[in-house]
Amino acid sequence: MSFVKAAMSTTVVMGILLTGCGPKYAEFGEPMKLGDSTTISVAKVLSDKDAYDGKYIRVSGKVASVCAKKGCWLRMTDGSSDETVFVKFTCPVDGRLVPMDAVGHDVVVEGKLAIETVSEADARHYAEDAGKSTDEIAKIVGDRKQLRMAAPAARVLGMPK
Repeated sequence: MSFVKAAMSTTVVMGILLTGCGPKYAEFGEPMKLGDSTTISVAKVLSDKDAYDGKYIRVSGKVASVCAKKGCWLRMTDGSSDETVFVKFTCPVDGRLVPMDAVGHDVVVEGKLAIETVSEADARHYAEDAGKSTDEIAKIVGDRKQLRMAAPAARVLGMPK
C-alpha cells in the first residue's frame, strides 16, 4: 500500500473515531415513525403546500425560532425567505421541550401538515411567546393563513440532548 493510501485510510479511521458513526442530534418528543428516506425539504413543502396538506410527513429545514416560554413550538425555514412552517408539538410538555439554542440548527420534524387560518389573537400570542416587541405584535392585524404541522417528534442536529 502506498504512503498516500495509508495516510488517507488513517485519516478516515481517525475521523470516524473522533466524530462517531453519524451526525449528532438531540431527539425531542416521541420516537419518529417514518424512515430517513422519506424526508422532504421544507423548501419543497413551501413550494407545493396543497400536495402535503393533511398528510403525515417528515420534513427537514432550519430552526428559525422557538417558543421562549416552554419550547413547545418552533418555526422551520429553508433560509431563502421569511415563509416558515409552524411546528406545534403534540407530545405532553413537562418543563422545556426544545431549547432556545436550537435556533439556526438543522432540524427534522415529523407530523401531520395542515394549511390553517390563525386568528389575530393566536398570532399575537405566538409572537409574544417568541419574544417579539410590543410594536411588532401591534402590527399583527386580522386572521392569516399558516402552514402548520402537528408534530410528536423532532431531531435537532448538532446539539447534544
